[in-house]
Amino acid sequence: MILLPAVLSLLLGTLLVGILAKLAVRLVRHHRLAWRHAFAYGALVTVAGLAGVLLRFFSGIVLPSALGAAIAFAFHALMGGWFLGRHVQERDGRRTPFLRGAFLGVLIFVLVLAVGFAFGGLLALVDLQQGPAATLKGI
Repeated sequence: MILLPAVLSLLLGTLLVGILAKLAVRLVRHHRLAWRHAFAYGALVTVAGLAGVLLRFFSGIVLPSALGAAIAFAFHALMGGWFLGRHVQERDGRRTPFLRGAFLGVLIFVLVLAVGFAFGGLLALVDLQQGPAATLKGI
C-alpha cells in the first residue's frame, strides 16, 4: 500500500509527458508520432527523472537551481534528438533529423514546465481561498 503513491506518480508522469509529446508534435506541423512511442518517450523521461532524483537523494549532492534546470534542458534535448528523432515521422514518411527531435524534446520540456507552473498556481489559489487554517489541518 505504501508503494501506491510512487507507482501512481510514475504512471501520471508517463501519461502527462506522453500526452504533451503528442501535443508538441501536433504543434510542429507535418509530423506524426504514434501513441505508443509518445508513451514510451514519457516512460523514458519519467524513469530517467526518477533516477536523477534518487541519485541526488542518496549521494547527498545539492545542485544550484540554475544548474539543475540546465541539466534538465540538455537532457530533454538529447533524449528528444535520440528517441524522437527515430520515431517522429514527417508527412512523407522520412524519419525526423536529430536536431528537429531535439527541438521537440525542448518543446515538451517547456510544455511540462508550463503545466507544472499552471498546477502550482492553481494550488496556490485554492490554498489562498481556503485560508491559512486549512493548510494546518493536516499537521
